[in-house]
Amino acid sequence: MYAPFYSNHATVAGEVASQAEDRKCVKHAGLPVTHSFTAVAVETSGVSGPKTWKFLKELGRRVKRETGEEKASSFLYQKMSVAVQYRNLFYYYFILISFCNFMTFCLARP
Repeated sequence: MYAPFYSNHATVAGEVASQAEDRKCVKHAGLPVTHSFTAVAVETSGVSGPKTWKFLKELGRRVKRETGEEKASSFLYQKMSVAVQYRNLFYYYFILISFCNFMTFCLARP
């Protein structure tokens, strides 16, 4: 399920994440050259933008090189997936709690 605003603008999986990456790049374009910036954007469904995917691949490659762990990239992708699911869980949980509290308040009124 996507927010109505984005569902009207996205025709391809990852399009909204790609647009978010572009906005973040524009926002942080003024950083000094001493800083390295990579935009990371992941949709609610877990689909990432192209810059995010490229960054994660490179990060996984570097971790593998430094640690010798062959599955470093897989572990990284799994962690990202769990983080997205965890965020979604709490998002919907708080919506449900807010709704229940509202209904309790409404039903308690004379």
